Amino acid sequence: MTNSELLRMAAYAARIRLSWDVSGRVCWLESSRRAWNPLTDDGDALRLAVTLHLDLCIAPNTALCAWNEIAHDWIEESPGDDPCAAMRRAIVRTAAEIGKTRSD
Repeated sequence: MTNSELLRMAAYAARIRLSWDVSGRVCWLESSRRAWNPLTDDGDALRLAVTLHLDLCIAPNTALCAWNEIAHDWIEESPGDDPCAAMRRAIVRTAAEIGKTRSD
């Protein structure tokens, strides 16, 4: 899944309405016209995790995880050189998985 697709599905899971620029790579919240990208913004990622009631796990030097209640599985990311980026990505990937299962 591309980053844009991850963001679209994560927003859908959290019932967040987004607007996109013509390139389809930059989005913002329709309600406030504020840029929204939980892949790059810690605050957006934390708000997404809280909204979706995600459980987060930090296992030093091994994995950063977010629990997917729908699939009953952990989504893992290797911490690499930027553990904060890995945690944001785990949150967004988990939200996107939840979004894929929503039918409303």
